[in-house]
Amino acid sequence: MQFHLTGFFEGRSENAIVDPDNLLIELAHIRAAAAEMPLSLDDVALFPDLGEIIPVLLNAQELKSLAGRFSWAGSAFLPEITVSGIWTGRDTS
Repeated sequence: MQFHLTGFFEGRSENAIVDPDNLLIELAHIRAAAAEMPLSLDDVALFPDLGEIIPVLLNAQELKSLAGRFSWAGSAFLPEITVSGIWTGRDTS
């Protein structure tokens, strides 16, 4: 796949809405973070709802626990991440 910087910098930009209270977004970030490196409850500064989400992901067998650290164990190698249309070449307008 080729990526042209001209189209990136001169093309239309997408609007982004940030909602720090959106549990679905936080859940996606926790899944991705756990796939990168084990999480602990000390990471609650980054993910305020971590203490509530970890039991849910453990029950769903998406995380595994070892010595107070939580690692990705879901069926996919990495959790599904929604990719913007700009990277996929699809028009998202």
